[in-house]
Amino acid sequence: MAHAAPLRFDVSGARSGLRLGEKAACFVAVVGVLGDQVSTRLGLMRPGVSESNPFASWLMVKGLWLPFDLALLSFTVLASFVSARAVGPRERWLFLLAPVVFGVVRLVAAVWNFLLFAL
Repeated sequence: MAHAAPLRFDVSGARSGLRLGEKAACFVAVVGVLGDQVSTRLGLMRPGVSESNPFASWLMVKGLWLPFDLALLSFTVLASFVSARAVGPRERWLFLLAPVVFGVVRLVAAVWNFLLFAL
């Protein structure tokens, strides 16, 4: 009976913690979520401004928007970092794209929000 090869995690950088690419990916994701949260909250304080995303609106009404965002951020970052450590260094960048794309999309939303109520 053949056995599957076990997952091998690269622990060469374990002593130094996160690598530069992982730190940058995490930073972009955190800044994106933070920017979107702050800009949305600031925008909703203005008269005549409402949330256009029905799912985000529903989460806000239930008081779950921030917890949901934090859970989604944590899952995205953790899953991509674990996956990045499970593959070779040449494929690692592919898994680090997830938090970067997630963060950039949220940053674009934050800039959009700021432009909506700043103009």
